[in-house]
Amino acid sequence: MSSGPRNRLAATVSARLTFWYSLISIASLALAFAVAYLVIASDLSRRIDQDMADEAREFSTVLASQGLQGLKAYIKLESESANPPEEIYQVFDSQGRLVASSDPGAWPGRPPLSPADLKRALAGSPVFSTISLPGPLKKARLLCAAIGPGLVLRIGQSLDDTERLLSELRRVFGAVTAIGLVLAALAGWFMARRALSGVAALTRTAAEIGRQDLESRVPVSGSGDEIDELARTFNAMLDRIQGLVAGMKEMTDSVAHDLRGPVARIRLAAEMALEGGTGGQKPAGMAAAVVEECDQLLALINTTLAISEAEAGLTRLETVRLDLAGLAQEAAELFRPVAEDKGIELRVEASSPAEVAGDRRKLQRAVANLLDNAIKYTPRGGSVSVGVVLEAGRVVLNVRDSGPGIPEADLLRIFDRFYRGDQSRSQPGHGLGLSLTRAFVSLHQGRISVASAPGQGSTFTVSLPRHSAA
Repeated sequence: MSSGPRNRLAATVSARLTFWYSLISIASLALAFAVAYLVIASDLSRRIDQDMADEAREFSTVLASQGLQGLKAYIKLESESANPPEEIYQVFDSQGRLVASSDPGAWPGRPPLSPADLKRALAGSPVFSTISLPGPLKKARLLCAAIGPGLVLRIGQSLDDTERLLSELRRVFGAVTAIGLVLAALAGWFMARRALSGVAALTRTAAEIGRQDLESRVPVSGSGDEIDELARTFNAMLDRIQGLVAGMKEMTDSVAHDLRGPVARIRLAAEMALEGGTGGQKPAGMAAAVVEECDQLLALINTTLAISEAEAGLTRLETVRLDLAGLAQEAAELFRPVAEDKGIELRVEASSPAEVAGDRRKLQRAVANLLDNAIKYTPRGGSVSVGVVLEAGRVVLNVRDSGPGIPEADLLRIFDRFYRGDQSRSQPGHGLGLSLTRAFVSLHQGRISVASAPGQGSTFTVSLPRHSAA
């Protein structure tokens, strides 16, 4: 991937994070302003209604103490205190006829008192309503309430001041929202870029790896966030890849080294045959030597392929029910002549049946590899023992020898392909036996381990599920 698409991808992710952060921030701010606006508007409306109800009680008191004439004088006094008048006062009798009023010319276009409002007010229920008016007064609040026997007072309160206040609030809220949108976008962009800085480092490291620099690693900030976790996972993956590449290189070198000798000998024999020389060997002997070298090459190639297929899970198992103790007895009998030739005591301690579900040929080969190694590295006069026991639903096979043991540095790599320690370089082989054994044991859901120390021999342990638990 070129740097252009990567930059566009980062920009797209940053833009999306910025957009969503800005959207959520501005939505939260708008919701807070809307709630505040509704609370303020509701409180103002409640205060106006409360003031009008208090005035209605004052009018009722004046009527009770001074009579209708005193009420008219009080209405005139109240209406003259406002210039231009922000309130109107009207008094109606039970028939809806106007009895007293403030300036008749104030508030042109106001609606007449409806019979329904008159009836409800006379019944003792104050009636509040909001009206729209032509002219300078746009909206007003009305109250109809009974103030005495057969008399109803209607008070009109202008809402212009309230509307101007609410309009100013809307303007301020709108301006603050616009500024908040800009600040949220800037903050979202900053946070997105900061959050994606680890991804950018990851991208740079991937680009360096693309240039075959496997030593590069993503820096870990130590913050413990998701980007740090991604960096650690990515670095662990790089360690694994680097290990695999190193293993492949080592395996390639080992294969090349092990193939070089047989191929060179086959070529030499072919050249001698072409030149008519035999080097003192009969043609049949030369052909037999070539066949032997070819067999070794085929064995090396087939073993390498078998390990690769087993580790990749491509090997097909022909699973049957078999007795691992009997299989160990058979393998011991096969190697007993070799052990006797070296003066090695070979013992088998596996009397009770130990059934597992497995591929007979592959398990035979695994046990044979362990026995072959044990006899190969045990000096004359030593001993090799094979034991099969049952442990917690598993069958455990132990192969012990009294050989020189394995150094601690070699224990970590003894199951690697083509790995041969210093002690094994003088012995024939390619370093694939234990790798193949581990691969076959893993195919059977088993485990293999080794315990050894220099001068104390070695013990290889194979643990497989019992047939009843498989």
